[in-house]
Amino acid sequence: MKRRSQWIMSTSVLLAILLAAMTVFTMGAGADAVRPQTKVDINRADLDQLTTLPGIGPSRAEAIVNYRLEHGPFSSVDDLAAVKGVGEGLLQKIRPLVTVNQP
Repeated sequence: MKRRSQWIMSTSVLLAILLAAMTVFTMGAGADAVRPQTKVDINRADLDQLTTLPGIGPSRAEAIVNYRLEHGPFSSVDDLAAVKGVGEGLLQKIRPLVTVNQP
């Protein structure tokens, strides 16, 4: 019986350590750590592609797509500053990750 309780205790400790490590890893990764592999074309990107950018969640992605539909294609990355919710700080953060190709 003593061996069984020692085994249960050591297994519980191991599971707790693994759970803590997974929690730290996923918290450290955060949404901003998920980066696109190639530059995102803001004139062609859909909602899913836009949300791969750091700081761009579903509502900002939707705002970008709606802006593009209402005003036409972006002529430069700097045009993103006209989209509600995209400030200079966010623009600087995503600038190296986006591109503008004319449709």
